[in-house]
Amino acid sequence: MKYINPVKELKRLQSLEHPTEEEISLRDDLEREKSSYDELEKKQKETWKAFPFNEEKLSSYFDINGNPISMWEFVGLSNSDERRISETQIGDYWVSTVHLVLDHSMFGNTPIIFETMIFNTNESFCNDEKDPYNRFQERYSTLQQAKDGHEKSCRMVREGRSVDDWEIM
Repeated sequence: MKYINPVKELKRLQSLEHPTEEEISLRDDLEREKSSYDELEKKQKETWKAFPFNEEKLSSYFDINGNPISMWEFVGLSNSDERRISETQIGDYWVSTVHLVLDHSMFGNTPIIFETMIFNTNESFCNDEKDPYNRFQERYSTLQQAKDGHEKSCRMVREGRSVDDWEIM
């Protein structure tokens, strides 16, 4: 089943001059869904006011350029292939870098919205504590940092370096 981005679909349906009954029904459903996300986001922002260390926080969701987006726009990206920045297969390892969309900074001032992880695709070794890259993960604030981190992770795997070497590479 093909993923349909609800944000793009709603825009498309709203732009139709003569929608069918089915398109009108779908548009109405998506508008109600958007409205519920807008209300949830409003409540979320009210909740944030209770945290004095987080007064500047305006959004939890960010586009690929680091610009705040609404919860509704986040829904449109949450299951999308558009989030993949890069992926590289190196032997049994798959290096994957994605746009998280959701800020993972845990109330920090600079959003952390990208992540590189290394997965072992050999099922007999997958999740093995002896795997040198088991649970390896790095997170970043910018697209350029994510691209650089992906390349650095690939170099680490290709050269057989330890994750302890990450900082000095």
